[in-house]
Parts: sequence; C-alpha cells; structure tokens
Amino acid sequence: MDSKAEENRNQRLVSPPCFVNPDLDKIHNPDCQKIPSSCRCSDKTAWIWASSPDKVKSVRWGMWILFVEKKNVDKIWSEIVALLSNNQLGNVAKVSTADKRGDMHAVCLYTYDFKDVPDVFRVLVTLRRMNHLENGPNGTIPIRYATEENDVEEAVNGAGIPMYISPPAVIYEKKESIKMHHLLKIGPDSKVGLVAELRRNSVSEDIIKFYNPPIDIKISSSVSRPCKYDELIDIEDEFHDPLCDKQPSTCCCKDVEWIWAYQLVRVKPIHRGKWMLFPKTENVDEIWEKVKILVAANRLGNIANCSRADKENIHVICVFTKNFEDVKDVFRVLVTLRRNCLQNTAIHYKTDEATEQGVYKTDEAAKRAGFDSAEKLKPGQRVSMYFSPPSPNVSTGATETIQLFLNNIGPRFDRGLVAELRKEPDELEDKIIFYNPPRIHHPLYPSGRYY
Repeated sequence: MDSKAEENRNQRLVSPPCFVNPDLDKIHNPDCQKIPSSCRCSDKTAWIWASSPDKVKSVRWGMWILFVEKKNVDKIWSEIVALLSNNQLGNVAKVSTADKRGDMHAVCLYTYDFKDVPDVFRVLVTLRRMNHLENGPNGTIPIRYATEENDVEEAVNGAGIPMYISPPAVIYEKKESIKMHHLLKIGPDSKVGLVAELRRNSVSEDIIKFYNPPIDIKISSSVSRPCKYDELIDIEDEFHDPLCDKQPSTCCCKDVEWIWAYQLVRVKPIHRGKWMLFPKTENVDEIWEKVKILVAANRLGNIANCSRADKENIHVICVFTKNFEDVKDVFRVLVTLRRNCLQNTAIHYKTDEATEQGVYKTDEAAKRAGFDSAEKLKPGQRVSMYFSPPSPNVSTGATETIQLFLNNIGPRFDRGLVAELRKEPDELEDKIIFYNPPRIHHPLYPSGRYY
C-alpha cells in the first residue's frame, strides 16, 4: 500500500462518523414521533439516531449489531436511549425504520475504538443485561461486532466477517456467563480466540477476565442441522464444582439448580410448556441419558432439564415443547416418551405460565420453587394443562394405546380426550385420532381406564 492510500485510510479511521451531524434529526417528516415500529420516513432516512450527552470523538469506530422483532423494538429502543443518556453504552446508536426482513429491525450500538477491548466488552455486558433482550432472537444467537475495516453494510444485513462475536449468554437466576470472542484469521485457516469473559455465581460479584493473547477456542456452526449428542449444551455447566461428574444422582453443587440439554440450534418458544417425569435417584441417570439422546435426535423438543440430587430421592425431568397450543407436537413428544418407557405411570404437562404464577399442587412444592405458598386453585381445577394416563404394557398380542387429555375445560374444569394412538397387533401403522372439540369424559369408568 502506498503512503497516500495509507494516509487516506488512517484519516478515514480517525474521522468521526457522519452520524454526529445534528441535522440528521430534521430529516424525518415533521409529524414523525421517531418511534421505530411506526416511522414511515424511509424515503428520507433509514435510521433513527440517539447519542450520549458526552460527545466522545471516535478513533476506530465499530458497533454491536442486534436484530430486534418489530413487536419488541420500541421498548428495546427506549431502553437503549435511556442507557445512552446515562453514558452506560457507547456514544451513539441507531435503529432501522424499516428492514428487508419484514418483522425485524437492525439496531447498531457504536463504540469509539474497537481496539479498546474493555470498553467494547463493557457495552456488550450492558446489552446482555438489558431487560427485554434475552427474550428475543439475540438471546439465542451470537451477537456480532463489525468495524469500519469490515464491510459494515454487509454486517448489518447479516453477512460479512465480524471482528468480535458474543455467543449466547448464560443468564439464569443469579448466575451469569458472558463471553466475547475475537476472529483472528479469515479463510480456511480461520481461528477464534476468547478475549474477555464475565462470570458470576449465586453469591459472588462479577469476575471479569481479559486474555492477551486470546485463548484459542472452537465455535460450533450455527447453521441448522441435526444435533449430535456431544453438541448438547448445558447452560449451567460452568457452575459445577471442579470434581462434579454432572450426573443427576450425584450432583450436589450449590450453584447449580438444573442439569440441561440444549440443542445448538433452538426454535424460539411461543407458549412453552413441559412434560414432567419423576424418576427416583436409583434410575435417574439412565433415564436422563435416554432423554439427552432423544433431544439430540430431534425426537423430543429441543430443550430438557433435570433436577440435581434431592433429599427426597425424587428428581424432576422437564421435556419442553415450544407451543402448548400445538396439540400435534405435544402429542408427538408424549408418544416418544411412552414408547421409550421413560415413565410407566401417569404423565402431566404443565405450562411455563403456570410455573411462573406459582401454580403447584402443594405449598411445599411451591416453597421449593421459591414461592411463599401455592397459588390457590378453584375446586376441580388442575395444575397441569394436559394429562396422559398410564399406557398398558405392550407385549405380543396386546393393543397399544396412548391417550392425551386436556384439563380445565369450561367452567366445571372438565377433562377431555384430544388425541389418541391405537395400534392393533396385526396392524403395521399407528392409528392416530385428534378430537376437536375434545371428547368430555368422567374421570374413571369401572374398568379403571379413561375412555
């Protein structure tokens, strides 16, 4: 590179970006309220801008790029503006007024110098801890940081090569793990290094470490593909004691509540709920191993967890589905559980909404979950949304029957059959029937079966 070109490049890097122009605000239509979801000034400007009170001159600017759903963009942008006004982010931010993705908006948060790793990481930590961010797509995919040296336009459009990447953070109850990776090389010999991380367990303050030189690591591809067993993620993995074997029957780590099995590529839940299994300590490890294999093989949902060692010798395994209103998917998971003999007794399905509201069978169960007492239910109302009665043992010459009931139907909180699988001994294919409306039944007939 000749000296003139190098001089021009350096000048471009140290010059403040054009967005500091105070006249940018005037580009919007006079009646525009500058709200991302409702701004219609895209013929004049594609962005709404905000800046901190202290106008810090950019040296080598870069930006963290978020992709926010339209239904959440206004409250997230409002929170970002408030953080900027308190100098808790970088010096400038912008949000797209319209995006080619349709229901998505791009949000760019600038820092003044991409080589100032502590400052870049400080902004990242603030973003990860935002109230509404973890519930959107940025909570389950890496966040990218692009610089003026990269193709920023490509980065905003979801392409290009970022300088920094932040993998999905672990923010679970009072525990946190936030990391920042640096892309060291580009091409077939690309390498990624850990340059900064924050860790906090349930009792400690933030522990932040910076690595120079970066620690070489491997980052799995985020391209959708079948999950492998050894690629399942435990979001509390880093909080186990060093000598813990991470088995449900023996784990007693005080900073760990659950042992998890997450797929690398996860589907965003809509109305999440879970089938609940209650194995005893003597067989929980075997059952949990089967659950993990089935999660990795896409035969259950894409998330499951298991409680650690319990004084009462009973564990809870939750097998999650993304939408409790999707009866076919809920039933599909139930059939897999039944046919793999993961629980031979009745199985109950509870929504996350009920869990968050403190709906439990007993006050003792509610207290273990952190509530003062269980939410009082009306007479006849059930804790679970779905119920599956015990299936008969399938042996030669026997008919296989798997049933799914919906609880709390109507003012009397009736129970109704919504799905049923029957397979006769001489039949090759399952006979599956879905009932809409549900077939209302009284609890038990003399035979002891739900029909």
